Amino acid sequence: MRQPRDLNATSAATLGLLHRLRSATAGELARAAESDISPFWGITRSQIFRELPLLAGRGLVGAGDTGPRGSVPYHLTDAGREAFATWLVGVPQVQQPREELLLRIGFGEHFGPDELEVLLGGHREAHEARLAQLEAERVAMLEAGETYRLVTCEYGIRYEKMVLAWIEDLPKLLTS
Repeated sequence: MRQPRDLNATSAATLGLLHRLRSATAGELARAAESDISPFWGITRSQIFRELPLLAGRGLVGAGDTGPRGSVPYHLTDAGREAFATWLVGVPQVQQPREELLLRIGFGEHFGPDELEVLLGGHREAHEARLAQLEAERVAMLEAGETYRLVTCEYGIRYEKMVLAWIEDLPKLLTS
């Protein structure tokens, strides 16, 4: 099966979140993205705000009446449901990793004497906090029986553990 050429992963993520919520404003979609897909897919609030009018222009989502503070509730159209369903079962594209820490390490010959340890310490703390958050979310997902969200949360947990192990090993790797 082929993925529709004109539906990128950001569009698909927005449609998928809207499918789950049935009707939502851009802000509500951004909050759902943070809780539902952030362990494995990054989508920013500004991307969602840009994406919704584009999807509406293509007839994939419909817009409701403007509410307080200019918020607009969106809903999936039949065409949007069909486009999402087609994308969902299509072949995913292989993704190139995009990790800023690796980019910085790649230019590590320019670090001063203690800068690498400071950088790694900050990343270690951030990844430990994210791991703790995901582990707490996993408990809630288990209790709620959210099987598909649970397996994506498990990916996030394993990713965080892998990054922490890599950070731990990095000084040894650099002296080998």
